[in-house]
Amino acid sequence: MHIDLSVLKGTPLDPGWIRKPFVTTTGFRDSWWLEQAQQPLNFYIAHNAEHGEVARVQVSLSTTSGDAYPTWTRPDNGGAEIDLLEVRSDLRGQSIGTATIERVQSALAVPLIAISLNAASDAFWRALGWTEHLHEDVETDDDDRDDSASLLFASPTN
Repeated sequence: MHIDLSVLKGTPLDPGWIRKPFVTTTGFRDSWWLEQAQQPLNFYIAHNAEHGEVARVQVSLSTTSGDAYPTWTRPDNGGAEIDLLEVRSDLRGQSIGTATIERVQSALAVPLIAISLNAASDAFWRALGWTEHLHEDVETDDDDRDDSASLLFASPTN
């Protein structure tokens, strides 16, 4: 499926905070997309002519999340963190998430990381070929990992 990517800007609020630029849309979680967030962030909508909006992405342009992952080294040129990625619920399983991440990577042209909190997202990032890193508080292999322990996934350009 061909998709295009558009950048959205949030509405400035208090210094350093913005209101996310989304509205209630069937197939997307309001709790993820209709709140305030701390800057600097980029918001993206993936869309196509047939289905309209197919995915949403929130990217933090300045992050310290990777500091708690001893096997990951922050690149000299920084990088960005994919905070949220959601494919519209009726379109999942059609490689839209993969295509969206590829377009975000091209748009930003910096190394990316993503923190994964569950097995489904772990599988997604692994399928993209991203490298996984255990949190510093986790000393066991993946089979014994506590469900609350998050993995950091780094894009292949890291």
